[in-house]
Amino acid sequence: MLRRLDADPRTRKRLTGLVPARLRHQDARVHVLRLDRAGIVLRVQAPAGATAHPGDVRLPFARPLHDPGQLGARLDALLGRPPHSMSRTGR
Repeated sequence: MLRRLDADPRTRKRLTGLVPARLRHQDARVHVLRLDRAGIVLRVQAPAGATAHPGDVRLPFARPLHDPGQLGARLDALLGRPPHSMSRTGR
């Protein structure tokens, strides 16, 4: 799951946009570090020679997960995406 989140350029761009501006350097690299029931943790790495200090940033979910089936909806909410439909027929 973490690799898939980290490998998707659109998701990484959205996650990077959620990192406070004071922690983002223009060329900083942001990676998904871990995921737990309370949220997602990103590692911010400044480019070599930059004066910015790297660090970890927690992006909390609105509510903690109670089971893994809630992860998709919590990620969608965190990223500002509309919830996925459970059915293609709209039922």
